[in-house]
Amino acid sequence: MQLNLNSKINDRISFGSSITLNYGDRKYPRNGAEDQFLSTISQSPLYGPVLPDGSGRYTSRAYPFQSPNKNPVAVAENAFTRLNNYFMQGNIFVNVKLLDGLEWKTSGV
Repeated sequence: MQLNLNSKINDRISFGSSITLNYGDRKYPRNGAEDQFLSTISQSPLYGPVLPDGSGRYTSRAYPFQSPNKNPVAVAENAFTRLNNYFMQGNIFVNVKLLDGLEWKTSGV
């Protein structure tokens, strides 16, 4: 939502303001996008995201003699954080016409 207000005091001076209200509903991997990316490139291309037995369980380890790798599909579908937030931003300005073709504008956030 955005609200703008502009007023003209006289032929040389005007001022105004703008207020914006945003709402965000964000869902992202708990450990961040870098973790998701590294999980993707560390998983073997020979293993699918789920076990082939039809159980729907995720493949947890691509290389048997290394520490368990994270399954990028399992991370994307289950290990996420949700963030709901409101954000408000506003600014004001004053515009002064000094000479013909020359204006001074001051604004603040």
